[in-house]
Amino acid sequence: MTIAGMVLVNNPGGSPVYWPLEHAEWHGLTPTDWIFPFFLFIVGVSISIALGKRSGAKPDRKTYTKIATRSASIYLLGATISIVPFFQFQATDAPDALKMLIWLTFCASLLFLLLRNYRVAAVLCVAALLGIAGMNLAGYNVVPYNYGTLRIFGVLQRIAVCYLITSIIFLHTNWKQQVGIGVVLLLGYWLVMTVIPVPGCDVTSISDKACNLAAYIDRLILTESHIWRGGKVYDPEGILSTIPAIVTTISGVLTGTWLVDSPPALAGGTGTDSEASSPLTASGY
Repeated sequence: MTIAGMVLVNNPGGSPVYWPLEHAEWHGLTPTDWIFPFFLFIVGVSISIALGKRSGAKPDRKTYTKIATRSASIYLLGATISIVPFFQFQATDAPDALKMLIWLTFCASLLFLLLRNYRVAAVLCVAALLGIAGMNLAGYNVVPYNYGTLRIFGVLQRIAVCYLITSIIFLHTNWKQQVGIGVVLLLGYWLVMTVIPVPGCDVTSISDKACNLAAYIDRLILTESHIWRGGKVYDPEGILSTIPAIVTTISGVLTGTWLVDSPPALAGGTGTDSEASSPLTASGY
């Protein structure tokens, strides 16, 4: 359902767009605003399933390596998608069909890379690069991608960060500690966003897109050249705002743990075992 919702929101049809298929201007909530949090929630559920057997035990180096590798892969994939096809699509004057073919070839290469079919991925990548070289040789004006405007954070990049941090939290805490960490993170985020003044602003307020701490940190560290162009003064997947996103992922972990360790009654059994009365008993929580 989440993927179907994402497809619908990304392709809402003509103009005007019905309000449920648009994000809230700032305050408020529309059905569209639920989609990305649900993706993070699903990531949390997957963490509890994939790493559930390792919780409570001392994690080994192999586990940390897998988590770090997967997180880095997701982050790099998000950055690569922003860069592909390595030239500015609109500014390059080659035929749109040719540019689209090169773009699709690069995307296919990324797909086979994720499937670990490295040979096919390499062949497709070389073919796409040869296509770019062919456009140059044909005399088209191929405008290179401007890396000075690369968006450092984004949807996949945030998923990578949330996955990394939440996985480590899951491996070293029980469900009660995870609830406590979530509460502390949310209260801490609310506190710094409402108390700490923003330089250059007369009033610091969450109600102001520019004069809040999260937006200021994004402009200070990421700079305006590397944040979401639609935001201009803030990045919706920025640095400080990743804190509540981590809490969303933790909520998925808690739900996944409950589902995995549910008593037999919830799975269609008799549910007569007294030790199964707690959904978290099986994990020793």
